[in-house]
Order: sequence, then structure tokens, then C-alpha cells
Amino acid sequence: LGLSKRKRSIIKQALEMQQSKLAAKSQECRKLAALAQSRRKEANTSEIQAQAEVARHRLELSNRDKAASTLQAIHDKELARKDRHIAAQHKVHRKVVAKMDGVRKKLKG
Repeated sequence: LGLSKRKRSIIKQALEMQQSKLAAKSQECRKLAALAQSRRKEANTSEIQAQAEVARHRLELSNRDKAASTLQAIHDKELARKDRHIAAQHKVHRKVVAKMDGVRKKLKG
């Protein structure tokens, strides 16, 4: 190249410095990439845990709704049974009242 020994050594030093800087940069990039990878794994794990928690909560709500509807059905049946019982009592009462009215009429007549 026709450069003096001094200029060649300066250029050589500058190239070595640049190479060491590039090596340091590349190592830093690898560290950052590894860190980003681990953070992505953590994020995925926490996201999966959150989804599992949501699914668990939905299942719990569904089970609670089923239990509530079962209790409601039992309550409705009990109310219907009580209503039938009261209706039967009224029917008996009306018959008794009618018989007493008949007896009164016979006694008067």
C-alpha cells in the first residue's frame, strides 16, 4: 500500500480497537437477547397462569350457578307442595262449612 510503518501500526491499532468494540457490542447483544428470551418465557408463564385462573374462576361460577339453580328448583318444589297442602286444607274447610250450613238449615227447618 506504500504506507509508512508508523501509519500501518496506527491503522492496525485502530482496527484492533474497532474489533474489540465490536466483540464487546456483540457480547452485550447476546446478553440482551438472552435476557429478552427469559423475560418472554416469564411473560408466557404468567399469561398461561392468568388464563388458568380465569378458567378456574369461570368453572367456579358455573358450579355456583348450577348449585343455585338446583336450590331454586328444590325451593320451588317445596313451595308448590305447601300450596297444594293449603289448597287441600281450604277444600276440606269448605266441605266442613257446607255440611255445617246444611245441618243448620235442617235444624231451622
